[in-house]
Amino acid sequence: MLFAIYCPLFYVLFVTALGASAKLDVSGRRGLGQTKYGRNLEGMTPAQQYARTLTLRKPTRRSTAQRRQESPEPRLSSNRVSSLAVENAETGATVGNLVYESEAWKVSRLDSASAITFTGNPTATSQRQRRLVLSSTDVVTMYTNVGVGQCNVGDEVHLKKGSANVLCLVNAVASGTFVGSTPKTLATNMHPSGDSVAETDIWSLNFETGIATPEWINPDGTTVSAQLVVAKNDPSTIYVTADIEASSQALGLPLVAVTIKFALGG
Repeated sequence: MLFAIYCPLFYVLFVTALGASAKLDVSGRRGLGQTKYGRNLEGMTPAQQYARTLTLRKPTRRSTAQRRQESPEPRLSSNRVSSLAVENAETGATVGNLVYESEAWKVSRLDSASAITFTGNPTATSQRQRRLVLSSTDVVTMYTNVGVGQCNVGDEVHLKKGSANVLCLVNAVASGTFVGSTPKTLATNMHPSGDSVAETDIWSLNFETGIATPEWINPDGTTVSAQLVVAKNDPSTIYVTADIEASSQALGLPLVAVTIKFALGG
């Protein structure tokens, strides 16, 4: 009799508990097809499922993001130029060696050329805006940087086609001028008082032809590929101009275009 009473009651309690457990399982754990992103992915294509996970991912912190690898810079090294020859730009004939002596540049057939160094990439075909430095093993001087500057204090320094303005090959103090600089007041071998203007880091080096050419920057920022010249009857001094004919007429001297030929090594 008691069994007949309690058996239905026990069955009711068991079913009730089972239902409660099922509800607890649904609310407390993910069911089949449900993900940590809180949405059931059943019925979605793999592409849709992947897109869904992407939109719910936490953003990557900038500090932990992988940085892009930069291309390595070309390796620069100090290179010694063993010889500097002055050649006729038209015929290629050697005029003489470029020699720094007694605080002045001269062209000589009798003396050995002065050695200089530069910092650059010698494997390149050419390089611009290089600094040429007089080698301390050959000459002891405070004017170490080869450049272009005023022959006389107060001379006009704007070079252009049609202009008779003339500058000179000079050596400036170690500070020199930086790349891209317009003319600056510097102490040079021609004007030790420091009241003249000059530029140093202006040399274009062509490693195929072995020719060094100055690129003069005018006060207004314009750049001109300057021409090196010497007087036909006295090639001891090197001048710099942008118009040989105009400068010849102004100086009253027949000028000849020359190039500075260099060789690496030594």
